Amino acid sequence: MRGSSDTLAPGVRLGGQYELQCALGEGGMGRVFLATHLGLDRLVAVKCLHAAATTQPDALARFRREARLLARLSHPNIVVVHDHGIEPGSPPQPFIVFEYIRGRTLGERLQAEGPMPRERVVSLLRQIAGALAYAHARGVAHRDVKPENVLLLETDGHDAFVKLVDFGLARLFDAPEDTPAEDAHGLTRDLRPLGTPRYMAPEQIRGRPAGDRADQYALAVLATEMLTGRGPFEADTGADYQVAHLSRPPRLPRALRPDLGLPAALDAVFERALAKDPAARYERVDTFANAVAEALGVSPGAAPGPLTALPTGPCAVLAVRVEVEPAGVATDVYDEIAARLARATRDAGG
Repeated sequence: MRGSSDTLAPGVRLGGQYELQCALGEGGMGRVFLATHLGLDRLVAVKCLHAAATTQPDALARFRREARLLARLSHPNIVVVHDHGIEPGSPPQPFIVFEYIRGRTLGERLQAEGPMPRERVVSLLRQIAGALAYAHARGVAHRDVKPENVLLLETDGHDAFVKLVDFGLARLFDAPEDTPAEDAHGLTRDLRPLGTPRYMAPEQIRGRPAGDRADQYALAVLATEMLTGRGPFEADTGADYQVAHLSRPPRLPRALRPDLGLPAALDAVFERALAKDPAARYERVDTFANAVAEALGVSPGAAPGPLTALPTGPCAVLAVRVEVEPAGVATDVYDEIAARLARATRDAGG
């Protein structure tokens, strides 16, 4: 059975071996489905482009690039890509196959529960930064760091393990930008640079090369929300967010939540990470994460959350590769995570 992502339904097979079960989520360019790998009898996640996007050369190029870039990344906090292909049809249906992870997004966590305790912020921030630092070391910038692209694998009710997802806007550092040209004010002419305006660095808004320090800027916006429940900028529209990032000073954590008793040193960390000039930010994203930990008085070598139990059964993590130690993270922590994930997979019959 064939069809576009607009008409795909349970029972449809892609690539001859991935049978769709149900939709997991949807974005502007496509949908993600839960599917069964028939040959291995294993659950996977399959990302498909919307039918309209399959006729857009830029969208197709970004889709293929996501698969290629993810294939070169192997890190415990980055979603694993298993396969990609194009199902023949009218129009043809491109798809990417990922590991299936059951959990909620960081955005859902923040919306439901608000600001996080300091230790939890540091735990999650270090994992996200570790994933980004690993990608950056291989020349890959994510360019869409936001809470909806951070999955939390819960253990005993705790958000203990992070998976960074959706590399649809990712680029190699030396690749040309695919945003419109700038006007005389440094803004893209149609005010629609690629990214999520609430989290976009000034250079990304201007259509200039957005590399590792643009990811750091976005992570600093996200970390502000994790700590305070509020962002460093507030606006009503995407265009207003762009203007704020370009021209207004950020609201720092202590001013946003004076009731939390946050240390003065923390504001200096965020002021640097949210600098308008990329050169003024930290040299590495994990350096920023460690600076947050130090300012908050949380040991940067602390384990990333409780590891007492991982979920098993059909909704457990079914394939996680732990091959490379992320920068700045203790090896024994990830050895323990890898061992527990392996035991959970064995218990689930994987």
